[in-house]
Formats: sequence, structure tokens, C-alpha cells
Amino acid sequence: MDSPRERFFAGVRAQVPPLVGIVPFGLVTGVSSTAAGLTPFETLALSIACFSGIVQLVSVQLYAAGAPLAVILATAAVLSLRLVMYSAGLAPWLGHLPLRWKLAVGYVLTDNAYALAIVDFRHHPDRGNKHWFLVGTGAVSWIVWQVSVAIGLFVGAKVPPEWGLDFTFALTFFALLVAVVPDRASAFAAVVGGAAAAAAYFLPLKLGLVTAALAGIAAGMAWRALEKTMEERWSGR
Repeated sequence: MDSPRERFFAGVRAQVPPLVGIVPFGLVTGVSSTAAGLTPFETLALSIACFSGIVQLVSVQLYAAGAPLAVILATAAVLSLRLVMYSAGLAPWLGHLPLRWKLAVGYVLTDNAYALAIVDFRHHPDRGNKHWFLVGTGAVSWIVWQVSVAIGLFVGAKVPPEWGLDFTFALTFFALLVAVVPDRASAFAAVVGGAAAAAAYFLPLKLGLVTAALAGIAAGMAWRALEKTMEERWSGR
């Protein structure tokens, strides 16, 4: 059986390549927080409490647009629904863990961590200490994310005020493209999300960004479902 230390560092090594997408996302979040008027303490407190790039970024921009707290919380809840599905997917392997470990793993669970864990667990079902693999992926992601946000705060303080939030909105979509277009499904989601953002640009309270995010998520899920269906049909021949 692999030791906790071995599984932890296996998770760290697996997470290193995706860090390329995490860094620009964190930088943009820090810049956006400064532009929105949040203090460094408020930004880092939110970053630590939330630890979800898309939720934090969208929440900050809704706050900057003057959205009511209820709208911000509802949006954060909707964007976090995917984590419920991730938790259900991990339950067969981690459902036996005590509550303290479930809470710890749930806190560091991200999109990348889930994808990496599922691949590792399916290919090596007999390995023990599976939760340590997820803790390893989450720990390195957490550190890099917080450092990136902090650097973004410093950069944001240097951005001329007259550039306003328009500058950060442009950076946001650049970061999204870098971070979430590793395959065809993600590329399709990005295209649909971009089109939705353009179509919903004139919605009040900057809800066009929320609409774009939801449309992109739905498009990506639909593409993956179609790919799975096609694979099953071809494999059945």
C-alpha cells in the first residue's frame, strides 16, 4: 500500500502542469478585486474562504457592478453546483472517510483535482490513501492560487484608474481561454460562452457574465455527453 506521503506527492506532481492555467486566473482575480474597490485583506480573506476561481472572480465583478448580495450569493451557489457532482463521483472511493477528511478534501476540491483523481483512482483502484492524492493536488493549487491573487493585487494597484473595469473584463476572458480550453468540449464551451456574453452584454447588473458562464457550462456538458454517446455507439459495433 502506498504511504500517505507517496500519495500526497503523487498528487502534487500530477497538478504541476495545470498550474499554467491557474496563475493567469489568479492574477486577473487580484487585478479585478483592486478595480472593484476591495482591500487586500478583503480580497485575500475571500480567496481563502472561497477557493474557487470562477466563483471569486464573478462575485467580485458582480460586486463592482452593484449587484445585490442575494444575486451574488445565488450566482456563487449555481456556479458551485458542479462540485456536488464531483463529490458524488468521488463517493465510491472516499465515502468511507470520517467527516473531518471529507471536509478537508471538499475544501481543496477543484475541477483539475477531480479530473486527475478520477483518472488515478480508476487506473489504480487497489492503491490506498486515495484522499492524500487529492490533498496533494489541492495543496499545491491553493498555494499557487493565493500567491497569484496577491501578485494580482499588487499589479492592480498600478493600473491607471481611468482604465476602469473594462480592462479587467478583457483580462478575464483571456484568463478563461488560457485556463479552460484543453480539449474540444472546453473550446466549444468557450465559444458558446463568448457568444452568450456578447448577446447578453446589455443585461443589468453585469448579469451577462453570469449568463455566459452558465451557457458555457451547459454547452461543455452537452458536448461531452454527445462524445460519450458516439463512443458507446462505435464501441458497440
